Amino acid sequence: QWERALPSEERSRFEEKRALWTRRPNAPVDVRDLDLRERYDNEVVLKGADEGMANAQKQLAELESGDTGCRVSKHRRMQFYDASFPADASALGRCEVTPEVCRWMPAVAINPDSR
Repeated sequence: QWERALPSEERSRFEEKRALWTRRPNAPVDVRDLDLRERYDNEVVLKGADEGMANAQKQLAELESGDTGCRVSKHRRMQFYDASFPADASALGRCEVTPEVCRWMPAVAINPDSR
């Protein structure tokens, strides 16, 4: 909620800094970001708001709504798709059984009751 209330320029800067500030709370802060960091600490960190939980809930809501990471599927209205895990042999990496994989099928095609 706090992040959404930021002006777009500050939100962009915060997006750049969030991972660092979360991972290393005592990391040096650029002079230009002192005010932003202070407000982040006061509004999020010190109030006990769990930013990680809020981000996870946001991502789940986006997935459930089909806004992120989903596409139309042959078997479902919307199917989650992870671009870093494509449905091809490259997803298996250097796996011993790679030659045994003959084709990829969605769960619904294997088990219609999984809808």
